[in-house]
Amino acid sequence: MNTPVPETAIVPSVDDDIEALVPWEAKRRRVSIFTTMPPDATLNLMVSATRIRDHLGEALNVTDVIVHRAQVNDNDGLPQDARRTVLVCKDGAAYACVSDGVISSLELIVGAYGNPPWPEGLKLIPTAVETRRGFTTLRLVPEMARKVKK
Repeated sequence: MNTPVPETAIVPSVDDDIEALVPWEAKRRRVSIFTTMPPDATLNLMVSATRIRDHLGEALNVTDVIVHRAQVNDNDGLPQDARRTVLVCKDGAAYACVSDGVISSLELIVGAYGNPPWPEGLKLIPTAVETRRGFTTLRLVPEMARKVKK
């Protein structure tokens, strides 16, 4: 059973450029920060997270998710709005990336396992996948699904 996210943990946005940061929240409200953590813990985790890319193939025992707006430079060096995802693990570690593949993976994961937080942790394995256009994106694969696939 999922713990309800307190209303104070969702900060409404006045920016309409991006529909919603997290697809599973799109029909309810627009958000500038989506978090399943108390607000005081969120900021610290957002700034102290290490790169998910450095942990490819490792099972991360994720309990909470933070998604917030970020700006990145595109291939031409121009600023572009993006979503930065921070996965918070049961051991307190936090891992971050800017990847639409991770957002898409989380949308599927939420459909299968319910909304975060996942108090006991949900083991997710970050992987790098090449897209049809030759780019590399990150995905999250539940450890349970990976075992079934083999």
